[in-house]
Amino acid sequence: MENITIGQIGGFLAFIVTLISSVEFLYYRIRKWFKTALNEELEPIKKDIQSTELQSCKNYLVVAIEKAKKEKYMSDAEKKRFYEVYDTYVNKYKQNSYIHNEVEDLKKKDIL
Repeated sequence: MENITIGQIGGFLAFIVTLISSVEFLYYRIRKWFKTALNEELEPIKKDIQSTELQSCKNYLVVAIEKAKKEKYMSDAEKKRFYEVYDTYVNKYKQNSYIHNEVEDLKKKDIL
């Protein structure tokens, strides 16, 4: 123990700090690379899911609108569900099409 100098202790501490910094740097670089690679793989899947969800919203809204036109009535539960889907259609997917016009017509007729 008496043969260890302060210089040796300093060198050892510098080595430990450098080692920890290197491991931390590698961890963040690998993590960033993995996240980028994963996002590149998942992006087409995300787009397909969004497209499917948009089509599902459209289908539901069209069916609900046609039913409301035919029956001239929509229950409170149906209206609540309709507006949940319509909100997704308008706000998440930023759609404004013939469905919007139909909804406005139904509102004027006091069905929605």
